[in-house]
Amino acid sequence: MRVWVDAQLPPALASWLSVTFGLEASALRDLSLRDAKHLEIFEAARVESAVIPTHNFSEVN
Repeated sequence: MRVWVDAQLPPALASWLSVTFGLEASALRDLSLRDAKHLEIFEAARVESAVIPTHNFSEVN
């Protein structure tokens, strides 16, 4: 599973997910998407079949 850790979460979470669960995890900042618009992030994640854990649900329409 490919996981992208949203910008409001600690980037270290990506490393923890990789080590603990063997997931392919990256922080948005490491993907050069930290300052991207939500739609741009969503579209990129869809292309890469990535999931994005977030607590910012109101931003995704």
